Amino acid sequence: MALVSTGFDLSITLLDNSGNDTTLNVSMRETVYATVVTDVATVLNALNAVSGGEVASYRITQVFQEDALSLPSVGFQAEVSASLTTFVEDMGTKKANFRIPMPVPSVFVATIGSGANVVNTALQAVLDYHALFTTSGVANISDGEVAGGLLAGVRVTRAKRGG
Repeated sequence: MALVSTGFDLSITLLDNSGNDTTLNVSMRETVYATVVTDVATVLNALNAVSGGEVASYRITQVFQEDALSLPSVGFQAEVSASLTTFVEDMGTKKANFRIPMPVPSVFVATIGSGANVVNTALQAVLDYHALFTTSGVANISDGEVAGGLLAGVRVTRAKRGG
């Protein structure tokens, strides 16, 4: 069981005359990055010939898939997340949220009662996850923001889509 590369995807953001955006996702056939970069230029040229939208940005993403997938244990649903609130670094009192999808029970203060909906922000695993988004971490929060102090966290459930 391993995550193996299955190629590259291209995500293109286009703007209309009102500044509204739309995203076009393209699955690339080539598996060598340098060739994909060349192929992206071909896609952009062809797109510009048929679309009136302005290309605002694009992303090339390498796709990895598990080659021997097995589903997780009972009790983990895609609709459930732990939503963490943090200050944004160097932005005063501005706050931002990021999430832990399908959190393990130990992320919460308790397994039953009202504590089952409150994230344990003192848990080392939660602090390590938060650290990914801080100045010394390796990732940014959604808009390129950097996490400051961790404030709180709660269980959230979003509407289920599909069957």
